[in-house]
Amino acid sequence: MKFSEQTWKQRERTLGDPAENAFALWAEAEGIPTIRFGLNRPPMQVSRFPLEIRHMPDYLGYEAFWEVQGCGADQTIKMKHDKLNALLWWDSHVMRVNCWFWNQPYDTHKVVSMDQLFDMCSDEEALALGDIQHTYRTDGRFDQTKPFAALRWETIP
Repeated sequence: MKFSEQTWKQRERTLGDPAENAFALWAEAEGIPTIRFGLNRPPMQVSRFPLEIRHMPDYLGYEAFWEVQGCGADQTIKMKHDKLNALLWWDSHVMRVNCWFWNQPYDTHKVVSMDQLFDMCSDEEALALGDIQHTYRTDGRFDQTKPFAALRWETIP
């Protein structure tokens, strides 16, 4: 069964692990020391925490935080609007955040700054109109409630 067809309970068991394992190998090979920072499936109801805590970057390095996210067969990184807002907060209030995106089927990665990510996910028409409530494109919704911007792998610099 494809990952996307699994129930949340099934997906939660391994959610993020392949990408984070690939990131750890990459960081070590690149000589970038990092330690685990963000929440990793805690035995608590995460929805009760503020967004900035729920979506803390995954790793802490000397010069930047690292957020790790992967994509599968659909070749699409799906960035939830709440996660984008939280990561932008960390990037502007604490320390730079880099996103490390991993394409599992092709075993390749891309590194993207928060400025680049914001530009890729922005709804240009809403921004031009000063509509700060709809800053990001809504290309879909997780669980019919959580909007996300979809980034096709080939469009990520």
